[in-house]
Amino acid sequence: MKKYSLIVILSIPMLLLISVFLYLDGGVELSQQLAKKLTFTLSTEEGINTTIRCWEDENGELVVFLPSYTKLGALTMEPCGSGHIKLNGAEIKRKTDCSQFELNKKYSISDGSDETTIRFIQSANVATMFVETETGTMDYIHKDKAHKENAEIQIFAENGALEYRGDGLDQIRGHGNSTWTLDKKAYNVYLSNETDLLHMGRGSKWVLLSNGYDSACLCNKVILD
Repeated sequence: MKKYSLIVILSIPMLLLISVFLYLDGGVELSQQLAKKLTFTLSTEEGINTTIRCWEDENGELVVFLPSYTKLGALTMEPCGSGHIKLNGAEIKRKTDCSQFELNKKYSISDGSDETTIRFIQSANVATMFVETETGTMDYIHKDKAHKENAEIQIFAENGALEYRGDGLDQIRGHGNSTWTLDKKAYNVYLSNETDLLHMGRGSKWVLLSNGYDSACLCNKVILD
């Protein structure tokens, strides 16, 4: 099954999960196509593997968002499909060790036709959610806010301990009205069973808020604290 990675930083109560980092699979720019050709695998101390894909920023540069518990020695990368990808002039092989790289440092990356940069960014000490949709993309959900799709959901605490692992029967769909028109979207997540996520109380319906209109990133802090 193709894996689509949706990383969410979890922080506040009231059954709200906020600050969504979404790895979209789409677009026609070369760097976006290059992002599709590269995948990363992160292994936890419990032996659980999760897949991470690149994000392209507004400058066309690739960014790999990493959970707070990431150790670069536990991260590997490999090309997807045909073609060759070079990072800092060296060809990326299957399960290339990422311990040689540094956080927040830019590296050149090329597929032979064009070149951009890639860098690794790590979150602070907060929990992380991975969502893998049944189809492998978010295309069906993005066509209509009412579209709902099965997904496999995993949540890890800030230290990498597994907090939740779904049975593949969880679901995700769009959320919001005017916010649904934004590039950074919000989502509803429906768990197959009521669950206490990160000590925020039991519930089966959770909201992934994008806070797309909060450019200062202070609204939740001011209101809830």
